[in-house]
Amino acid sequence: MAAEVTEQLEQLSLESEKLWTTGLVYDELMTKHQNPHSPWHPESPERILQIWETLESKGYVKRCKRIPSRRAEEDEIALQHKKSYVELISSSSSMDADKLQHLGNSFDSIYMSQHSYKTALLSLGCTLALTQAVIEGKVRNGMAVVRPPGHHAEHDCAKGFCFFNNVAIAAKWAQTKFGVKKVLIVDWDVHHGNGIQHMFDHDSTVLYFSTHRYDRGKFYPGHPDGNYDAVGKGKGAGYNINVAWNKAGMHDGDYLAAFHNILMPVSYEFCPDLVLVSCGFDAAQGDPLGRCCLTPTGYSHLLHKLMSLANGRVVVVLEGGYNLTSIANSAAACVSTLLGDPLLELNSAYPSLSALDSIRNTLKAHLSYWKCLGFMRSIGQDNEHTPLDSDDRAPREANILAAGNDECQGTEGVTATAHMTVSSVTNDLDASEEDAPAAAAAMAASCSTSGSHSQTIGDIAASIGVTDDEITMYAVTPLTWCPHLPQVCSVPDGGLNVDAPCEDCGDVKECWVCLHCYKVLCGRFVHQHMLAHSAETDHQVVLSYSDLSVWCYGCDSYVHHASVYPAKQAAHFSKFNEPMPE
Repeated sequence: MAAEVTEQLEQLSLESEKLWTTGLVYDELMTKHQNPHSPWHPESPERILQIWETLESKGYVKRCKRIPSRRAEEDEIALQHKKSYVELISSSSSMDADKLQHLGNSFDSIYMSQHSYKTALLSLGCTLALTQAVIEGKVRNGMAVVRPPGHHAEHDCAKGFCFFNNVAIAAKWAQTKFGVKKVLIVDWDVHHGNGIQHMFDHDSTVLYFSTHRYDRGKFYPGHPDGNYDAVGKGKGAGYNINVAWNKAGMHDGDYLAAFHNILMPVSYEFCPDLVLVSCGFDAAQGDPLGRCCLTPTGYSHLLHKLMSLANGRVVVVLEGGYNLTSIANSAAACVSTLLGDPLLELNSAYPSLSALDSIRNTLKAHLSYWKCLGFMRSIGQDNEHTPLDSDDRAPREANILAAGNDECQGTEGVTATAHMTVSSVTNDLDASEEDAPAAAAAMAASCSTSGSHSQTIGDIAASIGVTDDEITMYAVTPLTWCPHLPQVCSVPDGGLNVDAPCEDCGDVKECWVCLHCYKVLCGRFVHQHMLAHSAETDHQVVLSYSDLSVWCYGCDSYVHHASVYPAKQAAHFSKFNEPMPE
């Protein structure tokens, strides 16, 4: 018996190890692509060399599964690029120096060498190899340390250091070759991924989300398509989401606020089968082109959020990033996160007024396409992404992850953080950024390095224009909407009885009430009768009589929404003989 149990445990250990394997793909031959006229060009071979050396020195390469590199085939490139363009780039392998320079100059921000075409094939091929390994379950997730980058490349031209659009091709390839239905592309490169956006403008099966400097059209690539109001076209309307920053210095708090308020709710509603990250590190602290302040720990937190999607199937593909130290440390932090290592805690970092303005604009542009972004609309509508009535277009509140200061800092220190629900962070988000230091000072003063509050959360909120009744704090952040909420029915006339036993076994230790039929059953730590009830009836939303939390089995998450307030109020009155505080 003991031997049998030991064997089973060893098998579980092997399965668990296999499940959490992280893939790495890299080929030093990609360093052959270099500028023959300017060895100091920012898109240099040292970018991937430095990353790989850092991954090796930290022991991450040994802990990961190496994915064999390969070159892409022409039919794979043709999924997103015109044949005439591919033939033109292919011909560069036999050109002399003058023709190479002339060809490079014919594009926007491109240099060419005789190795450029083969290196671009390797960059794309490695991306596809890793994507296949993730889709087939050979690894759970992974990073492609590749160059040249890809997200600026258009159907018919090279642009912004990019030849073939690695991530866009990988998304289409995953769909056509492996039958992947829905792909989420997250682009946190500091530059807008114009090529990816244009390739999926009309596509509702690919959700493209980009956070980037826009600077009101003055930051590269400087096209209006990078603004918040470019939402996609035709069937793809609503599936292109741009959070357009309008200043330098954007930091961890700004990016986390965009993820928390927009990307994650929409992603849960979209429910992707695969996540591809256009992973530029040029928004990192110290980058000479991006001039922003994302830290390695900040990147790891962003990536960790994405790992909750698509059953963890996440492919991270290197794009930009031109400070060798920054990209190496940021890449190492991301690989550590993919491996499942514990996250370092962030220093407190509240979103700047400029970031709040950008987030507000994006929310307004997409409210008519995504139900999860609306806080006051009826829950009884279907899930089709059709424009809603005009009365439903203005969000009444936006969840802002707030805790910090306005300066670029390291994040290894441990401070308190707070999750606020903010309906009016400021009365005038169009005010100048000079208003931010006062809020920053209030936030910084509110937290000590030990993590204790020297002020109440109400004091902090008041300092940035938020009232006490607009604050909600959670140990675990619940969904603000889920597709199963229409199942919630009215509370029975007699109210609720939190002392009621399980109707199947009579146990009272951990009982839940179904918010559809109001049957009381025990939970997973007793006899799991509520779990069985949900599986049998498809009733997904339940309320705990222990802590009055609401859980959705279908979304596998806590839920906090106005539609469950009556049930929570009735349970609270039964438990404490007084109304629930508003």
